Amino acid sequence: MTLSVKKIVLILLAATSTLNASAQWVQLLPSNSEYEFWDMHFLNADTGFVVGAEDYGYNGLIFRTTNGGDSWDTTLMLGTNMMSVHFINDTIGFMGTQDGGIYKTSNMGGWWSYYTYCLFGADITNLYVYDIDSAFNTNNNGTLQKLKGPNMLCQVTAYSGFHGFFPGTGAIRFLNSQFGYVAGGDGAFAITNDGGATWVYRNTDPSLNIFAAWMTSETHGIVAGRGGKISMTFDGGVNWSTPFSISNYHIFDIQMLDSLRGYAVGGIDGHPHYNTNLTPLKGMIWKTYDGGYTWMVEDSSATNMFSALQIIHDSLAFAVGYNGQIFRNQTHMFADFSVDETQWPTISAIPSPTFGNLQIHLQHTNGPVQLVLSDVTGRTVHQEFVPTGTTELYWEIHHVPSGLYFLQLKTHGGILVTKKILKQ
Repeated sequence: MTLSVKKIVLILLAATSTLNASAQWVQLLPSNSEYEFWDMHFLNADTGFVVGAEDYGYNGLIFRTTNGGDSWDTTLMLGTNMMSVHFINDTIGFMGTQDGGIYKTSNMGGWWSYYTYCLFGADITNLYVYDIDSAFNTNNNGTLQKLKGPNMLCQVTAYSGFHGFFPGTGAIRFLNSQFGYVAGGDGAFAITNDGGATWVYRNTDPSLNIFAAWMTSETHGIVAGRGGKISMTFDGGVNWSTPFSISNYHIFDIQMLDSLRGYAVGGIDGHPHYNTNLTPLKGMIWKTYDGGYTWMVEDSSATNMFSALQIIHDSLAFAVGYNGQIFRNQTHMFADFSVDETQWPTISAIPSPTFGNLQIHLQHTNGPVQLVLSDVTGRTVHQEFVPTGTTELYWEIHHVPSGLYFLQLKTHGGILVTKKILKQ
């Protein structure tokens, strides 16, 4: 069942935009093309871990900071790759690796030792540990596994259909000891209300290839993924909004500070699984203030995609990714922000419903744009490139079948505005 979204206004800020949201993300380490960072976990504002691989898949990397990212110590794990990391307290943490290995530390990352493994040959793409002998992980062959007991023995659960891709996509997280969720693959989503003993499928649109998910409560959640698509639920996943795209770039992680404010990160890498059109490499950071309806580009300065994100509090956040990128924002987040809404790019179309004649008005486009009319499946049925300075157009769409359509205003950076059009 589809939940209609009453307000979908997608705003990507260009350099010429009049929105006052100057980016304050700072790269903490020089770029290193041999490093890929895939996950991170901060215990507090000072202490955090970033994990990944050196030279794409030959040796694992562990970066640790104890001063909020000002400096980092590193550990190289020969012959294995660190794909996910999660701590249960200030000293005890676990890492999931390629080929199913799990490592443990009992001294805040001072030393990591091999602990156990889950289905050798399958990469642990996500790991969530909620007490000393209880954990869940997902791997890239489509399996959710429960780890239970003093030795964290792996048990395959009844849930399947999830899949990620090296170095790992999707999400698993618990809001408390009983309620948790898992998401990934082509619209796969499930929740548990009994600590993971049983899982209930509440799948999203299968056209949405999910790379990231975040629930702010047991009812409100957001999933995102390939092609910048996002879908939301307000009833625990029973109903989902029709997927809409905020960008041409993929979204690899999403995290909310509360029910309204949050970040998403992503971009494009050179790997053919992510970059089918050989798009130039780019890292992107988006921000929302209204629970996921509206997203704005916060930073687009990174030279490769971001893969993981963590908001520490309302004045500190980190994003990591490929090329050894570790970015920090601690000076300009959700507090000091002003928006001149009268200068947002806008489109209006009348009449709606229409029998075939559509009059379109544009404002504040600040450059050449593209207008695209697509149906509910995402198929383009009409489009037109609009030169700079154009404020009004007339479309004849008698040939378009009756139904619901979306009129989108696009630039090279992505979708700026989406309007619903009803054709009778």
